Amino acid sequence: MKHFEQQHIIVAGDLMLDHYTYGNTQRVSPEAPCLVLSRTSEQYSLGGATNVARYLNAFGARVSLFGLAGNDPAGIRLKSCLAESGINATILPAPYTTEKHRIIAAPGRQLLRVDNDSNATLSPDDIKTLVETIAKAHPAAVILSDYNKGMLSASACRAILDGCLRENIPTIVDIKALPFDKYHSATIVKGNRPEMMSLAHTYGLATDSIPRLLAEISRILDCKYTVMTDGADGIHIDSPEGYTHCTAMPAKVCDVTGAGDIVTAFLALSLMPAGVSITEAAEVAAEVAAIKISTPGTDVVTPMQLRARDKILSAVEELPSHALRGVTVFTNGCFDILHPGHIELLRRARSYGDTLVVGLNTDASVRRLKGDGRPVNNLRHRAQMLAALQYVDYVIPFADDTPSRLIRSLNPDVLVKGGDYTPETIVGADYVLSHGGRVAVVPLVPGESSTAIINACRL
Repeated sequence: MKHFEQQHIIVAGDLMLDHYTYGNTQRVSPEAPCLVLSRTSEQYSLGGATNVARYLNAFGARVSLFGLAGNDPAGIRLKSCLAESGINATILPAPYTTEKHRIIAAPGRQLLRVDNDSNATLSPDDIKTLVETIAKAHPAAVILSDYNKGMLSASACRAILDGCLRENIPTIVDIKALPFDKYHSATIVKGNRPEMMSLAHTYGLATDSIPRLLAEISRILDCKYTVMTDGADGIHIDSPEGYTHCTAMPAKVCDVTGAGDIVTAFLALSLMPAGVSITEAAEVAAEVAAIKISTPGTDVVTPMQLRARDKILSAVEELPSHALRGVTVFTNGCFDILHPGHIELLRRARSYGDTLVVGLNTDASVRRLKGDGRPVNNLRHRAQMLAALQYVDYVIPFADDTPSRLIRSLNPDVLVKGGDYTPETIVGADYVLSHGGRVAVVPLVPGESSTAIINACRL
């Protein structure tokens, strides 16, 4: 994300503390028709505008955050989380802090959410000071993250957006509620489907065509771009060039909390000097959001995770054309528990060519080969660990017992296996050799194997 590096972005909006209580449910309360949660852990995270700020910060931007919070326990913890994240925050006093408390039962089912909304507003003097601060800093972009908790009142929004217009500072607003005209003249207006449908109802707009609806919103609010997030249907964009649609990245949904904040943060990429198009920014946002929603918990997605996801493919056909221009090397395995023997195999394999593709047995395939109780790490985790290694260029899972079909599809220049094989016993060796390729055997690292590690743990 070199476009974010050291770019100054100001985020103003509703500060929230996300509070999670995790536990197990095994019985119904004798006092009422509800489940009893046996608490196992607590977790706290940044939410709302603070979540937008921490994603920008994690990907290299220099962030200044403005918002309201109290000195209550939630506010003290919020400020501690911001300090730990290294985010520069100006927090104005409020009677108390907005907190969302989610009760989660294993294996990740949300039972209840308890909200404590602050609804505190900025004073006229605070609004004037914020507008002056923005003008003086002249950031690359200003993001208004509105959760309808009081910070971004109509007067605050209008003053900030008018000030940015005077200073020619691009702006992104994440809309929430009436009055929608307070978002007029923002560079990018972004909302989810329910929010956009509410806006359409307010202005009497037809909703039978998303392209027409977004174009009308762009006209009414006088914004350059209108962006609608639409869950599994992806991201819809109206721009001066017309309508575009960014498809959602495939993901197993565990927790959708914060996905909209990710999109808001990464739309800023399109406003950076020498940045990318808004469609490209939305595609990056969709990719980061897919990683986030597929992982339970509140940890921020990192640049390394984003780069690693790009390496994990579902078929040879997904390999970019440049990946096959040089010498292609292939190896395969279960890679259940990564150990020094694996690292040496992959290091040596990568040294034989320009691109290393690793075939990875699926969970069912590992079970057939290794027996019940294997794999220890599931396919997603094994693929992520391999993709994080510098020696590995691409990971392609395969469901067969052998990689024969994958090898024939890839047609590698070099086939590599560990030293417990001979060239005669390596699956696919005859095919690779018949096409002028090479077969290499890498000596084993003594005493290193997943099975040995597992057996040692059982002693």
